[in-house]
Amino acid sequence: MKRLLLVLLLGLILRVFWLDKFPAGFTADEAGQGYDAYSILKTGRDSWSQFFPLFPRGFGDFKPPLYMYAAIPSVAVFGLNEFAVRLPAAIAGTLSILVVYLLAKELFSQKTAFLAALLMSISPWHVQLSRNAWEGGLGVLLFPLGLYLFIKKRYWPAFLVWGINLYTYHSWRIFTVFFVASIIVYLRQLKPAFLIFVLALLPLVINLKAVLVRASDVGIFSSANTLNYLTNRNSPPTLFDNKYVFYADQFFTNYLSYFSPIFYFTGHRPDFSHLNFPGMPLHFPLEIIFILLGLVLILRGKPSPYLLLWALLAPVPAALTESSNAQRAIAIFPLPIFLSAYGLSNLRFQKLFLLALAASFGFYLHTYLIKLPKNPIYSQRVNYKEAFTKAISLADKYDSVHFSRVFTVPHIFVAFYSKWDPADFQKYSQDWRRYEKADKLYVDQLESWNLGKYEFHDFHWEREGKLQNALLVSSFGDFPASQHILFDLADYRFAVINPR
Repeated sequence: MKRLLLVLLLGLILRVFWLDKFPAGFTADEAGQGYDAYSILKTGRDSWSQFFPLFPRGFGDFKPPLYMYAAIPSVAVFGLNEFAVRLPAAIAGTLSILVVYLLAKELFSQKTAFLAALLMSISPWHVQLSRNAWEGGLGVLLFPLGLYLFIKKRYWPAFLVWGINLYTYHSWRIFTVFFVASIIVYLRQLKPAFLIFVLALLPLVINLKAVLVRASDVGIFSSANTLNYLTNRNSPPTLFDNKYVFYADQFFTNYLSYFSPIFYFTGHRPDFSHLNFPGMPLHFPLEIIFILLGLVLILRGKPSPYLLLWALLAPVPAALTESSNAQRAIAIFPLPIFLSAYGLSNLRFQKLFLLALAASFGFYLHTYLIKLPKNPIYSQRVNYKEAFTKAISLADKYDSVHFSRVFTVPHIFVAFYSKWDPADFQKYSQDWRRYEKADKLYVDQLESWNLGKYEFHDFHWEREGKLQNALLVSSFGDFPASQHILFDLADYRFAVINPR
């Protein structure tokens, strides 16, 4: 027990220490989750004025709500800041280590369970996952917890936990429904507790249009490859050359990519997710030895049908979207941890391997804390805070402040860093609903929109040149050579048009 507590403490430190600084930057999704939590805390309504919503609109993508609600207590205690918004992910990540230990103990042995907890506490995939305010991490806690309770024959709480898991992340929704349906078929009996899961599923079915908004943007049925195939066909469909065959090919190509070592053990995956840090694999390369051995030993024995079902179904949600993506494939985790721990527990010279893992982890920390901040990934929106807080501090001097579309959903950063009154924000967001009437998916696809004196749109200098006493913020290339520049800050340029 003492060793497990030390592992949990290690996991907590790795997930909470410098949480507001690493990873560098703060994404629009994180700011949106935090501001919606702040809005509900202050008014009981989200940023779109929905009363305690089950399907919060977000930026038009209708994110699952659980992370937003989980962030309310930490925002209430610590205020609206990066640490408070990321804290639920860090806590859920730490608790996940304990749940994985309990589940591995049921499926394997206490020795394997301890090694699983240790490996998970230092897992690059899970550490990175737990340090972003990203809703998928909650499912890593809830789904294994539900399976543990199910194996222990605690059916009512198991189905309740799985029902709650439907409101964590899109991938977990699809996977959990498939998994629960499959075990009902496998057991050939309908547990009365299954009713709880059905009741949790019902709102998703009723609001299917909102649930499918994100899929309509990133799914294989609407991907660029699919549209290119359908647009550039030069011959009529045949039995083996039609859109359905194309969809199937896309799906199985994606599906099989999640069984490739390249996805797990290389640092240059093709996706642009927040988990794709350059040069950093999802698992330590050394673990490939443990995972392969664990896989062989499990297949030679009598593998748990639940683990087999999990492994077969976990890649399905991600395979339904474009290319391989560590975020959308989150239902796979922590299966590799189980395999790695089981393989390691059956190896000789374990202490030597553990020392090698410690060295690998030291290299990972050096990359994460030293190298990565010098070469941050764009999706982390590094330098946004610097640009927006500076613009907010100068705003009182100008009649209007204009952000170009080089910024992703800039209104949420203005609201977050200024702690904009949610009741006032909700008045402006009612006007933004016109994005739906304009047949757009997201609010930032509008030609222009505003939040008070802050305006968001493309820059056209025949129009911007006529502004009076206006502050403009954009990238360097958006300003003509003749324009007087106020100053440059990080990656962005500030200019004043016709000052008083």
